[in-house]
Order: sequence, then C-alpha cells, then structure tokens
Amino acid sequence: MDDSIDNHVLRKYEIHEVVGSGAYGIVWKIENKETGKILALKKIIKAFNNEKDAVRTLREVTILEQLRGLPHIVTIYEVIQAVNNNDIYLIFEYVKSDLSVFLKEEKLDKEKIPQIVYQLLLALRDLHCRGLIHRDLKPSNILVDDQYQIKLADFGLARPARNSVVDESLMAMTDYVATRWYRSPEVLLGMNEYSEAVDVWALGCIMAELYLGSVLFRGSSTMEQLNLITGLLGMPSKATLKSFKCPEVYSPIRYTTPIESSELYKNLESIMPPEGFDLMLHLLDFSPIKRYSVGRALIHPYFKDVPGYLPTYQDISKGPLFLIFVAGLSLLRSRLKLPVHSYSR
Repeated sequence: MDDSIDNHVLRKYEIHEVVGSGAYGIVWKIENKETGKILALKKIIKAFNNEKDAVRTLREVTILEQLRGLPHIVTIYEVIQAVNNNDIYLIFEYVKSDLSVFLKEEKLDKEKIPQIVYQLLLALRDLHCRGLIHRDLKPSNILVDDQYQIKLADFGLARPARNSVVDESLMAMTDYVATRWYRSPEVLLGMNEYSEAVDVWALGCIMAELYLGSVLFRGSSTMEQLNLITGLLGMPSKATLKSFKCPEVYSPIRYTTPIESSELYKNLESIMPPEGFDLMLHLLDFSPIKRYSVGRALIHPYFKDVPGYLPTYQDISKGPLFLIFVAGLSLLRSRLKLPVHSYSR
C-alpha cells in the first residue's frame, strides 16, 4: 500500500503516526503547522481508479460536507487532491478511538451504554431526517473519545432513502451493504429496496454487543446469520416473509415468539437492565415495518437518566438536504477538476 504523502500536504501538516488502515487507504494523526490543531488525515488510494470507486468517493465527501457541523457526525475540514489525480486526501477532526477498540480492550464503562446508544440515535436522526441511510453501522465506524462523546464516521456506503426526493439514479441499493454481522433480515434475504430500518437493526446489534462484550450474531454465511437471528428472536410470520418477496426461504416455518429458553436470550436478559432489554428487542424486530423508528426509540424510558432526554415523540420528517445532492456532487467533481463521467450514480 502506498503510504507516501504529497509535498503540498506535508507543507501544511506535520505527520504524527498511523492510526488506521484498510482496503480504502491509510489514516494518520496529524497537526496543522500553523494553528497546532490536531487532526486526522485520510488518504484514499486509487479513489478515482474506476467509475465505481469515484462514485463512492464523491458521494462520501459530498455527504460529509453537507452534514458538517452536526454534533454526532465526524467533521470534515478539507479535501485535497493528490498530484496523481487518482488519490485524494481528506482532513477530519481527530477522535482518539472507536467502539471496536473500546470493546477489544475491555475499556467500556457499561454505565455509559445508554449515553452511547442515545447519541447514536441522535446521529441517525440527523441522517434519516435528511433522507439518508448510513448502511454500514458497526463499532469500528463509531468514533468515541474518553468522555464517551460519539461521532459517526465512514459514509462510503450511505445512500438516499427511497422516499427521499432525489434523482432515481442515486438510489441503487444493489451493492454490498454492511458487515454481515450487522445486516438486517431484509438485506440478508436479498431485498433491493429497504429503508432507514436497516440502520436501526444494526444499532440493536451494537447495543447488545456493548453489554455482551462480543458480537451478537457472528455468522460465517448468510444462512448461518439468519439461523442465529431466528435462534434468538424466533421465526417471523409467513406474512412478514411474504412482504420480503422471498417467502420460499422459510415457507415451512411457522411463527414463534422470541426463544426465552435459548442461552443467549437468558444471558442478555440477565446482563441488561429491563428497559434496555425491551428496547433492544424492539430495535431487532424481524419486520422492518414493526421495528422501532429512530423517533420512537429516542423516547424510550431506557434513556430517562441520559442528559438531554426528552420523553416526547419526535417525528422524523424528511428534510430537503438531498434536493441539492446531485448539485453537490457536480460542484465537488468540478472543484477537483475530475473528468466528466456519470459520477452522480
């Protein structure tokens, strides 16, 4: 992997150390030489190597720029094009850690879990009310500092929701969505159209993981993932399966309630506060229609002791942000002096 940094970036920023890497590229902790501010530098390698990568990069940057300033979304400060016109540098606020590290190092204070989940719901509210689905919610994409302040990151798989007022070409839902362990039943069963409920499901998985200290549904295949889900929650009704447009998958199975006799069910019930256990089950409803919305979850009494809790229903109405989504992509493409391709898809 090319870990070199262009000179025009090095003139402005001092590099401290690598803090992350992956298939996309590398992240460094850096310092602004003029102001002394500590930041994060993300180099996306071969960001414009092909149309698919270019679409993902432009979409992520456009989304981040339009969400700038929201309290629970990571802030992007600057976009810098590489000399080779194929890589790109993104300058972010620096957040010390993420939830996956907290879980791995067993540093998590379980008394703070309601605060964490509440902040994640606020982040999802800010996305969903703007017609966005994150689609890749998992612990490593949730940044957290020592005070348990949460910032949602990595919007490379985010998409406008189907009920948003946007160009149809922006709404393709057919590519790989989310790490398997956090995928909702409707995604696992191959639905091409889905809603913000996929983010709610992932949050339910994360909430359980915070209490367990391990992944809730660690499936090694799609079928094993579904078996693990139904092993805890029971089989859905035929009506629910029919609504997924693939009832043949479980056509011989009859509906059962959550399996209270399972070891996982009993373990979760014993380690979670009763109100937290109730909320988790509503976040993990097999049916996306019956699954709690973000607005409904935010008023759950589980959060009654969290600062800022409001026990009144908050309707998540769709805002106008993505009416300017295509224009934002076009402006960014122009700013980066990229060739004109169909990058708005």
